[in-house]
Amino acid sequence: MTASTTLAPGQRLPDLQGQTVVVIGGSAGLSLKTTRRARVEGADVILTARNGQRLERVAHELGALKTAALDATDVEQLERFFAELPGLIDHVLVAAGGPHYQTLAEMDFWRARRFLDEHRLLPLHIARNAIGRIRPRGTLLFIGATGARRPAVGLTVGSAVTVGMPALVASLALEIAPARVNLIAAGFVDTPLSASLLGDQLDARRAELRDTLPIGRVVAPEDVAAIALHPMANTALTARPTTSTAASSCSPGGHDHMSEWIWLHALGIVLRVTAGTSRHVHDDARDSARSSAETLIELITRRRYEGRRSPCRGSSRFRRAGAAPG
Repeated sequence: MTASTTLAPGQRLPDLQGQTVVVIGGSAGLSLKTTRRARVEGADVILTARNGQRLERVAHELGALKTAALDATDVEQLERFFAELPGLIDHVLVAAGGPHYQTLAEMDFWRARRFLDEHRLLPLHIARNAIGRIRPRGTLLFIGATGARRPAVGLTVGSAVTVGMPALVASLALEIAPARVNLIAAGFVDTPLSASLLGDQLDARRAELRDTLPIGRVVAPEDVAAIALHPMANTALTARPTTSTAASSCSPGGHDHMSEWIWLHALGIVLRVTAGTSRHVHDDARDSARSSAETLIELITRRRYEGRRSPCRGSSRFRRAGAAPG
């Protein structure tokens, strides 16, 4: 470490020092908070958005390296933007597009098609354009949601996109490796968009979440921004959907343990197979590992069949347990 990079006690190098982050839809909401955080962590940023005036204000505030006012779903505009990048980039954050709430009877198919373009075809176009322009071990990071995971009237199109996004991300990660692809699936986040959707029900929703979430508060955009920077800095992460669990898995009416069950079950299988077949493990250690694996699988099974009720209903119990003396 040279004298110019010597750190004082308690200091650290910024996680994204010297890296370049492209933000698609970067002038408002979660993407803006993430962009600000990326700048604090030392990254240069290149911003795109539809609203040119707002984009320029944000670019001036953040000292953006480059901006482009464009409609990201316009294939020609998007290809031109990537072709005109000043050099290699490290990360692409994609937050373009909003939610879709319409019943089948009332559905505006132009709006539905637009939504599908933003959430299904846009990731493919961005991934293809990023090939050869994103550095190895860089990441494409998509901002998704969890609200439409459960079927409901008015969520027909939204559910199809939300449920399918992790599979799309996993396949893209194979297609463009060694570049990485990740997904942040946020639940309720206290943003202006949430306020506009909920209207006069916003305060009641906030109170409900404060009462039911184990963290005892509502998730803010800054929380999601902090999560979003992690897969940029951690080059071991790819093809992984990251859920803002405090905001989503404790939503009233239940939650989806499926991803957790899949990963834990896979771990249980690995432990069990390893414990049963290793030739280089002492008998006592192998028996202990096999016992641990069986216990883990039993816990998974129990949670699978008994865990359908949301833990949020007992979240106050969890908080009390956490505060109780050991």
